[in-house]
Amino acid sequence: MEDIINIARELIKRDDIEAIIGYEKGRAPFQTVPFFARTPEDCDKLIMNSLCVNNLVSYINQFSGKVAIFVKPCDAKALVGLLQEHQIEREKLHIIGINCQGALNPKKLRNAIKGRMVKDWSINGDKIKVYYESGEEEFNIKDFLLDKCPACDTRTPPIYDELLGDEIKTADLPELLARVKELEKLPAAEKQQYWNEHFERCLRCYACVKICPLCYCERCFVENASPQWIDKSNNLKSNKAFHLIRAYHLAGRCIDCGECDRACPMDIPLRELNLKMRKSVEEHFNYVPGKDIDVPPPLSTFKKEDPQDFIR
Repeated sequence: MEDIINIARELIKRDDIEAIIGYEKGRAPFQTVPFFARTPEDCDKLIMNSLCVNNLVSYINQFSGKVAIFVKPCDAKALVGLLQEHQIEREKLHIIGINCQGALNPKKLRNAIKGRMVKDWSINGDKIKVYYESGEEEFNIKDFLLDKCPACDTRTPPIYDELLGDEIKTADLPELLARVKELEKLPAAEKQQYWNEHFERCLRCYACVKICPLCYCERCFVENASPQWIDKSNNLKSNKAFHLIRAYHLAGRCIDCGECDRACPMDIPLRELNLKMRKSVEEHFNYVPGKDIDVPPPLSTFKKEDPQDFIR
């Protein structure tokens, strides 16, 4: 924690840095929230721990000047995507990379404590220890990781100006696309039923759009009245159209930060839909988003060896 505060204090003294984007402690148990430090005193509030789950990249364009930003690997992959698509300027960023062994799911932890008052918590090895007003309790970390984390193959940010700690290599990971492959094996009617049951519950609150770092259109297609792409009413037909069109818009771009899943109040497994698109893009174009800033997204370019003759 001291390293983060010291780095931030030095950076904010620079004339070219408008703000530092990071995290501070929230009000609820196991909660952190995005925080913008503009003074050395502000920097003392900055924290970084396994509960820092928000993707901070979405806040960069709120500032006109240069910002410093703390990024986990999934945040950095979103940065790569936005830089590829010229949505942010590299010269206006100072990127502090933070290694990540997996982020904790605050919702799971709050459910586990069953309303008891939490004084503090700590991590020791593969255990989380929670300290209550009276007594303490220990949990296994692996039971409380965000769903995206166990199979993540990127533990060190792919882009940074300075890195806290040494690079981390991954090994013996569970298969990222295992759930997608399970769904692919289902008969068409069962797949249809599976997604219909989820889409019927959609409130069309657009939390998935607002939180996604790659959904940056000034006016989303769902807001258009002329032409009107989908019905404004909340029903299965229009809900399905919304989610499928959005998934296509993210094809070859979604970096699997999992924010859509985390933000959805109805627990619709949107990540499964986006991972299916990722699988198709990887199979057809041998491309994984968020890895290399110099490799353009496949749907924004072409290669002469692409198999479809009609594009030549």
